[in-house]
Amino acid sequence: MRTSGIYFLCIALISCLLSCDSDDDSGSFETLEFSSEFSTERIEFFEGGSCSVPFRFLNVEEGSGFDGEVGEFEIILSFCFDPGTMEFRNVEGIIIDADGNEIYFEGEGEIYTFEDDFYELEYFETWDITGGSGIYNNASGFFDILAEVDSDSNITDHDWTGEIILP
Repeated sequence: MRTSGIYFLCIALISCLLSCDSDDDSGSFETLEFSSEFSTERIEFFEGGSCSVPFRFLNVEEGSGFDGEVGEFEIILSFCFDPGTMEFRNVEGIIIDADGNEIYFEGEGEIYTFEDDFYELEYFETWDITGGSGIYNNASGFFDILAEVDSDSNITDHDWTGEIILP
């Protein structure tokens, strides 16, 4: 009888220890480091659309790139631009990975002129990740952006770093 009591106590203790998982991931997040150099091409620039005075010109760009965590991706971004102040608002963008998962971002900024052999304009901003779809559902984080614009070719060369935080 005493042996069965000790046996029962050992089984209960082992069961308790096995049910207490020290690797419990509830409430934890995964952070993906993002780093990519890529180009976008301005495909639309017109007055109106979803923009209003003074940010009355809508700029839409598309491109593609690669990041070690996200892999190959397509990017679409748009913003409303005020040529008088060189400021832009209502940045909305989507990064779409090769599997169709999407990362959404938004922000604002200001474009600066500078002297260079190739580029005439640049902007450097931090934009917020506001969600996504698929594996990026409810993602958060940020992108630090350096973009250099060649107005003659409608090409913008980007250098982005940041963190994609997955719940």
